[in-house]
Amino acid sequence: MSPVSLFLLLIFPLSTFQLREECTVQPPSPRHPNIVVLMIDDLGYGDIAAYGHPTQEYTQVDRMAAEGTRFTQAYSADRIVGGRRVFVPYDIGGLPKTETTMAEMLKDAGYATGMVGKWHLGINENNATDGAHLPSKRGFDYVGVNLPFTNVWQCDTTKEFYDKGPDPSLCFLYDGDDIVQQPMKFEHMTENLVGDWKRFLMTRLAQDQHERPFFFYFSFPQVHSTQFASKRFRGSSVRGIYGDSINEMSWAVGEVLDSLVNAGIAENTLVILMSDHGPHVELCLNGGSTAGLKGGKSNSYEGGFRIPFIAWQPGTVKPSRVSHEVISSMDLFPTFRAMNEECLFEKEALRSDGINIADELRGETDDVEGSLGKARPIIYYCNTHLMAIRIGDYKVHYKTSPIFLNTSVDPNLDYFCPNGKPKSDWYVSQVCPDEHLQKHYPPLVFDLIRDPYEQYPLQNSVKSQEIRFQAMQRLTEHKSSLVKVKNVLGNFNKTDHLQRGPIEHDYSFGFLSELMEDALDMIDGECRVEYLSPPINICGDIRSRYGDLLDIFRNCGWPFDQKYAFLGNFIDGGKFSLETLVLLICCKICYPQNFVILRGNFEHELVKTERKFIGELRVRYPDSQKFQALNTSMKSYLKRLPLVAILNRKIVCVNGLISSNIKQESNAVLVKNGNSFENHNTRLEILFPESDYPSVVTPAAIEEESKTLKELLKSMDMSMIINSNNVIKQGYQFNFGHQLLTITTGTKLAKAFNNRGIVMMMDRHNKVNFKTIQGLDGEESLDLNDSALRV
Repeated sequence: MSPVSLFLLLIFPLSTFQLREECTVQPPSPRHPNIVVLMIDDLGYGDIAAYGHPTQEYTQVDRMAAEGTRFTQAYSADRIVGGRRVFVPYDIGGLPKTETTMAEMLKDAGYATGMVGKWHLGINENNATDGAHLPSKRGFDYVGVNLPFTNVWQCDTTKEFYDKGPDPSLCFLYDGDDIVQQPMKFEHMTENLVGDWKRFLMTRLAQDQHERPFFFYFSFPQVHSTQFASKRFRGSSVRGIYGDSINEMSWAVGEVLDSLVNAGIAENTLVILMSDHGPHVELCLNGGSTAGLKGGKSNSYEGGFRIPFIAWQPGTVKPSRVSHEVISSMDLFPTFRAMNEECLFEKEALRSDGINIADELRGETDDVEGSLGKARPIIYYCNTHLMAIRIGDYKVHYKTSPIFLNTSVDPNLDYFCPNGKPKSDWYVSQVCPDEHLQKHYPPLVFDLIRDPYEQYPLQNSVKSQEIRFQAMQRLTEHKSSLVKVKNVLGNFNKTDHLQRGPIEHDYSFGFLSELMEDALDMIDGECRVEYLSPPINICGDIRSRYGDLLDIFRNCGWPFDQKYAFLGNFIDGGKFSLETLVLLICCKICYPQNFVILRGNFEHELVKTERKFIGELRVRYPDSQKFQALNTSMKSYLKRLPLVAILNRKIVCVNGLISSNIKQESNAVLVKNGNSFENHNTRLEILFPESDYPSVVTPAAIEEESKTLKELLKSMDMSMIINSNNVIKQGYQFNFGHQLLTITTGTKLAKAFNNRGIVMMMDRHNKVNFKTIQGLDGEESLDLNDSALRV
């Protein structure tokens, strides 16, 4: 889960705040401190020595607990990345601007604000680069190295856990508002995060620390599903990579504390360390520890919600203190606001789910132990399902979801965790669909003081009935305070296809209309000649093999860091024709310098006639006006695609075969003008004759064009033609002394045989490698090297 969904989403919803006219911003002091929040991702309740882990090394986090106050009954706001709370890379939109983040609230109170690390509350709004929902737009003056998304399982750079290697579409790193790594690398990430924190601190000390306090949010990527450790910490823990990751994170915590002490402002700075929820126990030894609490991340048992929580402020927060009061991450917003009450007022008094715990943080309260747990309930949700409630010492379960590891002996452990190593990134029940939930009537009641492991529900009695009645009263109050909001998730941008599998997509008419409008705007003229230079990947026919297209990008590189030329015949009227066309257009729009699409014979035919692809449009968009609009725009786009590309100014790349009359009319197709080629009244039938081509063209059939081909190349001062309008069983074939190369990229295109799909990969030294793509049929990938093709 994104830590920010527990912290910056501490907005509950609250109205906008503003400065009172009479408020004067005060410099930091013990009662009006700087604030630093250290958010650890997926850290379990029992993952550090201070919380009882028997083998985790003593770290700077334990030092922080010794010098500050450790809380044993702290709770997160949610048990996972809620399906309605966190924004994925291809979402359009983010946290609504009507909601106030903690940074915005404290900035209004006069604080300087900064952050590094994980964000997860949205990136763009209207296009792929506007950055409308990045942290710099949500109250942070300074933003250093940050992960707008997260470090998911697919970001594994070692290939030990995710053998396909990092997925760039999910794994990217920003510095401020600019992307700097894709895919991101972990080797120096923690050092860079610490470096940016120190840069922020030095700036504050030099400029305004004597005038106003600061707020800094340090959101760690550790220890999410892709655990990592730099060389310095690799092998430092007996727990393996998970412990190494904790040790590296803890080093960074120590750097933050030491820098505050060395700057002489530790007494004026409150530091909070917390986790965002419980550990991902399905990841086995890479999944963390709940210290025996039932469940973990993704469910509503204590293992999913109870978190380590430490407060540190020398001279104010009492050292070596342990608090058993019930607190919540949602208490931080009203607590920090109360510290700045004189500078803030609410325009609208909407209810908060948290309470002011400042006195408990400082250890100054005289209230009876357990009073905070009774002051407000802890509500446990799973997605939109209200699962349980805690009031004081008691917890009432209305629904429960399946959990992975209930005891130390589980019949599925050997399958999912061979030798303790996770097989995949998964959850027993992540979003709590109705079919996974067990409803309890009467609701289960647990005494969490006597039974924190939730093993023994109280039997029906007058006491348990009284607890259920009190819980119902609190839930009635809670439900009455809920404010209905618009669902802002589920709106995807045009690049979401890079992460989605070979499924039919339900494209809205509005999406396709906008897409085609953008695509047509990019085409400047008709039948252009494209100029190509290495390194580049050349692709032949794919003929609506959408799965093959996705696999090309996975195995040969993504369009943002690899150049591609598709030589036409990319749609053939079969299934996934629309998906294939949309993905190619998206890539062209997003990465125009890296992406070339030529028109092929099939596309030419689609422009002239209504083949199956156009019929598919009619079925999927039965409204006649919508169909006609899409039909017109798509035909116009296909008609205006270029016909020819020139590679290294010596190789002609084209889809169609060479017709018998091209010798006489070659100058009507390509006219050499200095070092460039221009189109002059191109005769389409030369490249795409009216007669149908056979599905398989043999070398003997091509031999008839031998003389014409050689004379054509000589007249144009070209060395080779690469085409793709034939199905070659081995995926590629040379003819006429390497003067003609035919490439087939889609798999299983011929009825007579199963052909291999090939991508021609030319490096910057003009060396060519032919890579077999896997497709979706499970064929093993291999490389075919051919040194004969040199330019």
